[in-house]
Parts: sequence; C-alpha cells; structure tokens
Amino acid sequence: MKNSLVTICLVLLFCSNNLFAQNDQLYTISKKDRPTVAVVLAGGGAKGVAHVPALKAIEDAGLPVDLVVGTSIGSIVGAMYCTGYSPDTMRQIIRSKDWIKLITDNPDYSIQKTLSGKKDDESYLLRYIIDMSRRLSSTGMGGILGGTNVMQFFKELTRFLPDTLDFGDMPIPFACVGTEAIHGSKKVFTRGNLPTCMRASMAIPTAFTPVTIDSVVYVDGGVCDNFPVDVARAMGADIIIGVDLKVSQTNEQLTNSAIDMLLNCVDFYSRDQYLKNIKDADIYIPIDVTGYSAASFGPTALDTLLQRGDYYVSLKKPSLDSLAKALDLQEPPTRVRVGDYNFANVNAEGGSWNNNETPTESLSKVNDGSLNSSINIGFRFDNSEFASLKARLNFVLSQKHATLLRLQARLGERFDMSGDISMKTIGKQRLGLSQKYRNHDLKYLYGKKKVLDCEMRQYGTNLYLSQEWRSIQCIFGLSYNIYNYREILIDTQFHEYLPKSKYQEKHFSYYFSGEINSLNSQNFPTKGHQLVLNIDLITDNLATYKDKTMLPIVSFKWVAALPFSKRFNLQPHLFVRAIFKEESADKPLALFNFAGGFMNEMDFRQQQVMAGLYDKSMVREDGMGIAGLTAQYEIFRNQFIKVSGDVLSHTNNIQYAFNKESLNWGTEASYNYKTPIGPISLKVYWNDMSKKFKYFISGGYYF
Repeated sequence: MKNSLVTICLVLLFCSNNLFAQNDQLYTISKKDRPTVAVVLAGGGAKGVAHVPALKAIEDAGLPVDLVVGTSIGSIVGAMYCTGYSPDTMRQIIRSKDWIKLITDNPDYSIQKTLSGKKDDESYLLRYIIDMSRRLSSTGMGGILGGTNVMQFFKELTRFLPDTLDFGDMPIPFACVGTEAIHGSKKVFTRGNLPTCMRASMAIPTAFTPVTIDSVVYVDGGVCDNFPVDVARAMGADIIIGVDLKVSQTNEQLTNSAIDMLLNCVDFYSRDQYLKNIKDADIYIPIDVTGYSAASFGPTALDTLLQRGDYYVSLKKPSLDSLAKALDLQEPPTRVRVGDYNFANVNAEGGSWNNNETPTESLSKVNDGSLNSSINIGFRFDNSEFASLKARLNFVLSQKHATLLRLQARLGERFDMSGDISMKTIGKQRLGLSQKYRNHDLKYLYGKKKVLDCEMRQYGTNLYLSQEWRSIQCIFGLSYNIYNYREILIDTQFHEYLPKSKYQEKHFSYYFSGEINSLNSQNFPTKGHQLVLNIDLITDNLATYKDKTMLPIVSFKWVAALPFSKRFNLQPHLFVRAIFKEESADKPLALFNFAGGFMNEMDFRQQQVMAGLYDKSMVREDGMGIAGLTAQYEIFRNQFIKVSGDVLSHTNNIQYAFNKESLNWGTEASYNYKTPIGPISLKVYWNDMSKKFKYFISGGYYF
C-alpha cells in the first residue's frame, strides 16, 4: 500500500508539471490518392478486448487502415492487428488463453513444451517466479507483477519479426505510447523491439514493473495519454477513428483500490487532453464497459466484453458506412495477414508460420527455452487425508547449461521430501541425480480383509538420463531404494516370514520409462492419448537377484479421450503389470501390485487407481490388470459429470485372468468443478469387495 501511494504521488507530480512534450522523431504515414485513415485504441486493461469487434467492424465496412496508434491494452491489440492477426484470429486467441495465468507471474510450465512441464502446469495452486531484477533501485518504483509471462506471450506473437524494426515498415504502420517514469513526459514508440515497446506501454504503475529501454525507465502510456488521437494526427492522419472504453462509476467504485485511485487520478489530471482528443476524432466509438475493471480477465468477463464491443460498435455502423462511401474506393483494401509476408532480415530460426497451421496452432508451439527460478505451492483437502501441502523450489544454477536444482516437500498424512539436480547434455537430454525420502502409513486390504498395516520409510537415490519433447518422454536410469518397515501387521499369505517389529528391504533397479502423452488435460481431457511403458530389472548387487537372474517387471498403460461432441467424450483405459519370477521365489514387499486410492503412485510407483476402489488394495498375485471406461460430460463451463466403471484382474497365470475368482469390479459417479485452485469433486463409489456405497470429497490438485 505504501509503494502504491508513493507511485500515485509521483504520477500526480508528473501530471501537474504538464511534461507531455513530444521529443520523438515521428514518421509521417505515406500519403495516398485519398485521405489517410488512422485507428486509435484507448487503454483500459482487460476491457480492451472490446477493441477487437471495432477492428472487425472497420474491416466489414470496407475501410482502409493506414495507421494504428494505441496505449496500454490498445497497443497490444493494435500491434497484433498491424502484425497481421485478423480480428477473428484475435478472438480465438482471447478465448483460448488462460489470461489469469498470463497476467500473473505464475510460471506457465505448459509453454516449456515438455511432457513434465504440462503435468506441472496442473499440479500447483500458487507459482511465483523468483526475479531479483523486479525492484528498480534507480527509481524505487517496483510492481507487484514482473510481467514475465506477458513478455513471453508478446515474443510468441511477434516471433516472425526482426528483433528491431521501424514500426512504419509493418504491414500496417503502428505506434504506441509510453510514459518516461522519471520526468513524466510522453514517449511515442515508432522503432525498436516490438514486444518490449508493447510491454512498456502497458506497465501500469504499482501493478507491473517498469521497463527500461536504452537506460530510460518507462511506465504505462495511459499516465499521460490514454486516448492518443493527438499522436495519430501528428503522424499525418487525415481521418481518425477513435475507440474509447467508457465507464460510469459511483464514488464508491472510484476508490475501491489503490490501483483504481491511481488510474482515476491520472484520468482527472489528463482530462483536458482527453476531451480534446475526443473532439478531434472524426468517428468516436465509445464502448460502455461499466461493471468491469482492468483486471477482469475471467473467461466469462472477456466474453461479455467482446459482446459489449459488438453491440456498441454496431451503433456506429452508419458512420463507418458513410465514411466508406465518401472515400469512394475503387477496390476493396488489401488485408495482409500473418504468414503472407517475410522480412528480409529475419533469420532462419525466426521463421514464419507453417502454411499447414493456423496462427493459434503455431503460437502454441513457441518458447525461448529459458528456465525460471520459482516457488511452487499446492494445497488440497479431502475426507481421507483432510489437508495436504506441497511445495517446490526450482532454482536455476546456470542458464547456459540449463542446470536446475529442485527441492520438494509434501506435508500431510503422507510425508515426502526430495531433491534433484539436473543439467542439459546433448540436445534436449538431461542428466540428473535425485534423492528422496518418504514416510507413509500403509493400510491395505485384500478383498474385505486387512492384509497390511505398518509404517514405511523409504530412502531412494536415482541417477538418470532423460529426453523430452512436447508429448514424449524417455528416461533411462539406475535407482537404489531402502525400505524400512515398523510395527508390521501383515497376512501370512502375502509374506509368511516377515517379522512383526522391524524389517528392511533394499534393492537396485535398472529401469526404462517411456511415455507418449497428447492428452490436452490431465484432469479433464477432451482429446488425445496416453501410452506409458515401464521396464524394471531388479537386483540386489547390480548383477543378480538372490543369486539368480535379475527380476524383470513390466507395466503398460493406455488412456484415450475420444470426443463425440464438444461437451461429451469417452475415455477407455487399460493398465497391465506383470512380475516375471519363479513361482517359489519371494518378491520385495515394495514391488507387490497395488490398486486403489485417489491417485496413481500414491504410496508406490506401481500403484494404480481404480474406479470405486478408494480403500487401497494389495494384490497377492504377480499379474494385475485394470480395464475400464469413463464417460465425461461438461454440463456447464468448467463443470463436469463423470461416470466410470473398472474391472480388476489379478492372477499368476494369464489363462485364468478372466475367471470369476480373479475378477473384481467397481464403479463411481462424480461431479467436478474446475477452478483456478484445482478441481473440486464430490464422488460416490461402490465395489464388489466392500459392497457398500461410499463418498469422497476433495479439492485441489492431486499430489
């Protein structure tokens, strides 16, 4: 609050000094054989998505656009349009992006375009990038948000442009407005790095950190000129179409936050210039965005703002049509789109859109490959473990070698702690070493009978080499695990000679893990497939197991999401695991087959969930398979109904896999609400072992 008030005072000082002199070398747009037309887009945060319908209406009227000038969000929409994004494509992008994640500093792991990154993206509630450069010691004007994700997004949007260019050379000439943070004077950006200039134009004081360009610190252009009609006029525009974002606020709304107070103070002190700009616009299009703020980035709010834009722009259609008629164009204006052009000095890696892809598809594949240090926190609750907390620290030791240290802990009924250090070797391969510790209370059934009740402490060391792509992950490794069991209660049919007080197991494992995963969501997929293959060779001395050949274990998993409509899909799934050992040989307790619980790998790596089986089950037999089908229907936005049925087969001989004695089954139905903090679920389930209906309530991501 203190920083916000300081910034407000500085802004008021800028405004009272009236330091809005133009010292920029503005280019003048080329004259035509007709009057030149400019479009001016006002600032306003999330409300600025309403600019997109205005651009669509201008195109539909057949009007040429010779220049676009924008401030703040107006600079973003304007830059996209001048780069070649159509209004329809911009609507698609607006509706497809997670804007809350984009605007905040939550690291978007999905843009890393690796399988583990996509999974991490649905694992944590709070994610905060550690960036020591946020506080500008030279100005003292920091910001709550560093804008890392926003800047990455701007780079994605403009990846086919040179690093530095004259904005007058873009398909449609462009300019955007910023404010010098020290003197408060107006800066019109007409040349430079386009993403950086866009970011500077939207650097709302106290909300976003300022941007330094050529040793000059800049903040949001709305501080000095939120509706820059004067800039367009100075650049030679004969006719100006101005799109403004109007809000009718009560006194209570005007002062409901420090940011609102700041923006309203800015509007008050620049009101004279603003009113002049309204009068100077040849066609003034005010869009009423009352009820929405600069931070209204929720999906429903954005949809409503687009609809508001459609409506209020339609009221100006006669004016736009009259202008088009007055210009008397002999031919319709040429609209240059993304992919229709190349700049001569764009390097080969900069690239243009693949002709077989839409801009939104290509946009989703871009990432600069950099790593970020971050703090990640997850929280969940349920009626089984009550509350659990997960925290992970990612610390980049070397950006050059992509060396990453990860420290992670899980607090709750199950306590986990791990550390991992890895570095890039050749290509995208990573070489890593990890340590982990687990302390779990194991309670497992076999049918209705409790067969295992003990405390387990696991110590593990893992050396691995991994290779990742967008949807593929391959890992080769060697692990060494020690399991200490205490206060053991176990049925003798599972482990006849296991002592009751203390017991220790330890073994090495050579392993391979491969996964192909194109599911578009881990929790609520609507399309895609997942294939997982795990192969382990267990040994107690790196060569043999109990003086015999190594003990092989193989597991396979397949999941598919088959869409039948936009809201409904079926998800068939299959899991098979087999331990290939001699009939008389013992196997470590930690390598038994386990089924049930509310998530995979809950206590052991091989543990697999099963519909209707939330009481965890220990399987005596060496072979286990789970097959089933889930029907998923989205009843309302982000609200899902799921119905699942699974069959469990457990046997030592595959020819008996479908005998009645080898089969169990379960079913469940659930209501799920997808929220920013993770899914909230209410499930009712039943299985043929307990023969009772039970319920499960949970909230938060699974971990």
